[in-house]
Amino acid sequence: VKAIKNAGNVEQNAPREWIEIKEPVLVNRNDASIIALPHPSFKVSYLLDYPHPILRSQYFALDLTRENFEKEIAPCRTFCLAEEGQELKKNNLALGATYENTLVVGENGIINNTLRFADEFTRHKVLDMIGDFYLLGKPIRGAISATKSGHTLNLELLKKIHQQNEKAAKNSFL
Repeated sequence: VKAIKNAGNVEQNAPREWIEIKEPVLVNRNDASIIALPHPSFKVSYLLDYPHPILRSQYFALDLTRENFEKEIAPCRTFCLAEEGQELKKNNLALGATYENTLVVGENGIINNTLRFADEFTRHKVLDMIGDFYLLGKPIRGAISATKSGHTLNLELLKKIHQQNEKAAKNSFL
């Protein structure tokens, strides 16, 4: 966020284009789901619920603005279970991960770190979701609500939204 702010803004000579969610779009797998609903702005919500004593059930919702993204979402770090982190390191993955930039969750708590927010795990999932949705190339007008979703399910929803948007564009020319 700091680097983007330092780079500054350049006003464009074209109106901003949006992807408007016109009708509900849903994807679900097992006990995870994500839905996009019509809404006049970009609203996100997430329910996290892992079978782990530290990653208890948490819910977070936000009507996204530039200001609250910077304050409420951008500072949230990724997380993993200690055994997942060990497996990643063993396979020469996550080489840039440190206890400072990653929340490593052990059986008794977070290892060598503290939370920035009581619900930082959930907020990070929202950060992931926002990043995934910007792969569409345009900002969204809609409410996205996820339960235990991750990148794979998010991307499945993106494909459906893209298909819905393409269909609407074709029908507008008829």
